[in-house]
Amino acid sequence: MPKETQNSEELLETLPETIAALFQGAQTSNATHKRRVNTLCKLFIEATKVIQTQVSQREGVQGPVQLLTGEKAFNRAFWSILRHVLNVKRGIVAADRVLRFVGAFIGALMISEDITNEESNEDQTPRDRFLQRLVARIIIGCTAKDKTPRFRCTQLLSELLRQIPSLEDETYNKIKSSLLERCTDREWTIRAISCIGLGVLARVEASEDQSAIKSLEDRQVITVLEELCQHDVHNQVRIAALPGMALPLNPTSLVILLSRCRDIDASVRKMAFRLLSQIQARALSVSQRSTAVRNGLGDRDPQVRAEATKLIYRWAIGCSAVDQFHPDTSKSAKTRVQASAKVDLDEFLDLFDLWDGEVAEEALRALIYKRPDLMDEVNLNHPDYWSAFSPSKAILARVFTEIVAATTQQSDSSREMGLSSILSVDSGFSNRTRGAIFSVLETSQGVPFDGLKYTDSLPTLTLQAFNIQGLFNLLVQTVNILNSQQLHSLPSVPGVAREDLEEQLEDCVFSLNNLLKMTTVLLDTLGADEMGRRKVKTLIEDMITQPCLPESHLQEAITLQLKLSDDTTQFVKSTIEPILQEVLEGKYQPSGIGSRTYFRRDSIEGLTKTVDKSDAQLNQGANKGTDNEKAMVTYRQLCVTNISLEIIEWTPTESNTLHLLQRYLIKPALAVYVAYPRAAEDLKHQIFDAALKCLALIAISSRVLSYTSMLLIAVDTSA
Repeated sequence: MPKETQNSEELLETLPETIAALFQGAQTSNATHKRRVNTLCKLFIEATKVIQTQVSQREGVQGPVQLLTGEKAFNRAFWSILRHVLNVKRGIVAADRVLRFVGAFIGALMISEDITNEESNEDQTPRDRFLQRLVARIIIGCTAKDKTPRFRCTQLLSELLRQIPSLEDETYNKIKSSLLERCTDREWTIRAISCIGLGVLARVEASEDQSAIKSLEDRQVITVLEELCQHDVHNQVRIAALPGMALPLNPTSLVILLSRCRDIDASVRKMAFRLLSQIQARALSVSQRSTAVRNGLGDRDPQVRAEATKLIYRWAIGCSAVDQFHPDTSKSAKTRVQASAKVDLDEFLDLFDLWDGEVAEEALRALIYKRPDLMDEVNLNHPDYWSAFSPSKAILARVFTEIVAATTQQSDSSREMGLSSILSVDSGFSNRTRGAIFSVLETSQGVPFDGLKYTDSLPTLTLQAFNIQGLFNLLVQTVNILNSQQLHSLPSVPGVAREDLEEQLEDCVFSLNNLLKMTTVLLDTLGADEMGRRKVKTLIEDMITQPCLPESHLQEAITLQLKLSDDTTQFVKSTIEPILQEVLEGKYQPSGIGSRTYFRRDSIEGLTKTVDKSDAQLNQGANKGTDNEKAMVTYRQLCVTNISLEIIEWTPTESNTLHLLQRYLIKPALAVYVAYPRAAEDLKHQIFDAALKCLALIAISSRVLSYTSMLLIAVDTSA
């Protein structure tokens, strides 16, 4: 017997034992898979070379016929071992390793050099025939009655798609049809494992030219995965079909991923935020970033809030210079570099719409509690910080001040008890912010932010007053330029164009609101600065009298004024009495209302002596201002009065002030349609509504004046 024939026979005899030994070793560890795959590929190549030649006994066939003895023996031995693995129940790690080994072997076999029979004219290679036979047998198992072989066969098909770079059209269509059928299986485990294979097919569909897609059938896989990730009843199936897991991440699937951040199951929401961290922040729109932060920090599950905080931290790292790493950089090295990276907080805040609620400040709070060392270089007590002012700096200063003030109120001995007080409902933090802080604290030791360390970084009240004054002066200057009739004749230079001025005005209004809120917090933290308190008090009194102060800021300014006042009487003298003084002086002066500012007096004792004069004497002076100007001043006075009446409790001794307000401010305002006939209709409606509200507040504050208020309301409504 020739030596080659003897070696071939020995190979065929030992083939089942050799393959079984390779499968036995593959189920113990994944580390040896690569070596065993190479051994199995060599064994397949050697088996395909075993060919027998014999004379054909079929009619019409002449000459010798080649029999693929080795190839058939390998197929039988391989399948006889693999079919035992397909009967192993889900959850056995050894079976998962063997199927992963089989997928790696098929993938390596497909990318190896062509294994062809030089004497054969057939187009198919041994590896193509091997794959076709294997796939045909696996597809039959996918329709088995028992759920175990259905699961394992579907798992093997998904593994083959992950490993094989390309397939013939016939094989591709068979696998696609089988997986689409399994995604509707009654077992959720089979639906979930089929999503892995469908994800590979979905990437192929997504990579095709969109112009070549003519019907919905061409996007069948993507459509099925979109339905699974949104509407499947089991959470693990929805996770397996998420964009980034199965579906490819693109602008269309990104909308679906963001919607899963509001899934009913916490595990799906957690995975959605983890997948969002793979996307650069600039790849999302401002509204999408705001939606992700709002949903994440406001989630009821602490693990989801922790993932949302990690997502915010990943976006912040993207605003630093260490976002790009070499592909060979290890994960531990990336973590060390990112932990010491300096983040541009202004650029981070620019990722959000600063005018859109509290999203930006909640993201900033979560970032500060995640990495407190980011605030080491923030010094609000240095003038350089305020030299180049911007809305992002204003919101950064306010949030930083609030966190420092909240943490410094707690002593070291009661740190644990103080944390619960800081994060209580009455602490000033929103629900989303408290959730983000708790999510960080659950994975750390103790309080992550030491406010005592940053107390010296807060600005003094005097510096804060100068900052507010400079910003308000810029606001007044911008408003005056915009209202000027010579605006069209100004030179076309940056900062003078109307668009630039309107943008500057919006920035000033937003920054001023944040500085006013920040000053309220500083009063509790730096209350001993008496000179600063006086400076701020004088400034706020002047700002309230100015018409350039936006109506939306009156609440903050008047509340701050009440906080600066020693008692309610002093607050009334500085806020309410200037309004009464202007109303009464405007009625007696011949020039009428000539200014939009309120001239303050220490008291109105001198004015009370003249309040009983006849109406004829009060109306001697003719007002020279237009109806619109007079109506604007009246509306401003009513707004200040309403806010003041809402935030203080009036004593019986101050009923005289309320009586004056009712008689000389509110009663004429109720007749606004007659008093100012040429004023704008919307403005007259606003004045009337404000007067009714003010009248109701007076009735609540004074029982004596409540009857008069009801009579005024009844007379006005009847008229």
